Amino acid sequence: MCTRLLAVVALFLLPWAVLAQEKTYTVKLKSFSDVGKSLKATDRWKMRFDVRVIDPQGNVAFENTGTETRETVYTETTLEVKEDGKRTRYQKAYSQASETKMGKEETLPYAKRTVVWELKDGKYVASVQGKPDLPQKVLEKLSRDAKEDSFDKIMMPKKAVAVGGTWSIDPSAAARVFGYDKDFIKEGSRGQGKLLKVVEKDGKAWGTMEFVLEFKVKSIGDLKFDAPAPVTFKIGLEAFIDGSSSTGKMSAIITISGKATMEQGGMKFTLEMKMNGEGTLDQSETK
Repeated sequence: MCTRLLAVVALFLLPWAVLAQEKTYTVKLKSFSDVGKSLKATDRWKMRFDVRVIDPQGNVAFENTGTETRETVYTETTLEVKEDGKRTRYQKAYSQASETKMGKEETLPYAKRTVVWELKDGKYVASVQGKPDLPQKVLEKLSRDAKEDSFDKIMMPKKAVAVGGTWSIDPSAAARVFGYDKDFIKEGSRGQGKLLKVVEKDGKAWGTMEFVLEFKVKSIGDLKFDAPAPVTFKIGLEAFIDGSSSTGKMSAIITISGKATMEQGGMKFTLEMKMNGEGTLDQSETK
């Protein structure tokens, strides 16, 4: 009797279990607001540097630890989008923009200013509204930091995925999005995304995802490493995954470590560097 009852219950529950397992989601992020619409965002970043210089005898000749921070608060407005969905003009009105280096806080030149980006020949070019003009170096950096390759195109799954499901990410494309494509080494690199959870929020699908990227670079800026330096990104993302809204939250942790040889006074020194960064980006569409 008991065995027969369990068998009936199992047969009743089996279709529901199969349905639960087969529930998949076609993940689609909305990268930016509609034309004429805006979103408010707060972007915070903190980077810790640990540097040691070793002399030819193996002694520590120099050691330093420092922290740099950056915080921007802005309203971003989409100004123009082509028929193919590519955004060609947008602006950010910065209510706050500051950074701290060596314990000294500095207001960035574009604080309380509106910066406009326009897509020209496949690259975004930054300009500022009103006078005075921003320094050329500042505009060049703002231009470099704006990427045509969107996060969702590179990081999202190409097929429908279930909760707990994973997918591969092209590490070279991801490195380009995050500005680490210079001297990128593809061998041994990897990238993976995972859908952790999906809940209903405001009647829409709200997903939680994580991403891991691992690759190596030969240099960072003017610093050339003796051996390729490992770079690791761990990213968390909460967002609407049905493409209905660009509201979302992102967190990121990055680690880099490497060694480089320097020559001074006819002697060779070894520079050991470790960088640990963490940041958050919160953005919400305005009504």
